[in-house]
Amino acid sequence: MKRYSPVNSKKLGTSITRLIGMALLTLVFSCTLDNLIDVEVPEQLPAIVIEGYLSPGYPIQIAVARNNLMDDELILQPIWNATTYLTDRHDTLFLDNIFSTNSSRKFVFNYIHNSTTQFFQGNHLYLSVFTRQGDTLYAETTRTATVHINSIALADDNLNMGVTADGPFTGYARVDITAYNADTVSSVQSKFMKMPESPNNLQIPVLPGMSMADSLLVKFFHITETYYNYGVSVHNARSAYGDPFLTPEAIRSNITNGIGIFTYYTFDSETVYPALLD
Repeated sequence: MKRYSPVNSKKLGTSITRLIGMALLTLVFSCTLDNLIDVEVPEQLPAIVIEGYLSPGYPIQIAVARNNLMDDELILQPIWNATTYLTDRHDTLFLDNIFSTNSSRKFVFNYIHNSTTQFFQGNHLYLSVFTRQGDTLYAETTRTATVHINSIALADDNLNMGVTADGPFTGYARVDITAYNADTVSSVQSKFMKMPESPNNLQIPVLPGMSMADSLLVKFFHITETYYNYGVSVHNARSAYGDPFLTPEAIRSNITNGIGIFTYYTFDSETVYPALLD
């Protein structure tokens, strides 16, 4: 069995600790990979928060923090020196405890390994975290097949798209649409979708004004059912916290002994130029 061990943990200053804490807070209660959203969260019991999004071609990057409520404000403090590893029950990677940012994915992490998920042969991946305080956390996810956007067009404020997968389709997806005017983002929308069959003929209404943008960057994410349930519950909970007449929904986490999400996804992207369609 191949095993990779971590280098010595790197200690970081208070400013970095606060930065990763604030970034994790946003990640845990945000449904969008490319946008940071400030939200109010309810009082909750102390817990360890884990965020991990695995995707082919990207380094393995995991965020681990402990939440604390201080003066009605939720503070997330990064957890250092935990033993954190990823395995497919055949090969194992131990993650380095180093602060890291990924500007292309808008993520902040404190446990990383430069290897990608191609290191593993198995279809199921398992995460284990053991803190020095005695906490033990587990999570698992399944790979999703690679997807390809084969056709895409904008008509009557609807985005029409055809997508195929190189293997079994889970039936769950997320579609992000970012509208640009010149180099400036004018609007963003993100939609979790559940579909019974392969998405060969999708029609997605776009936000008002998007059809007038210079360009639309469209990303189709092939996701797991676990991530779909997590993303929808986060969206519903965030909506409920902003409306006193709605009952907040519990976050549907897949982290044993903690909260958050550990998942795998594949994606493809295309750019649409509405002005060229006139």
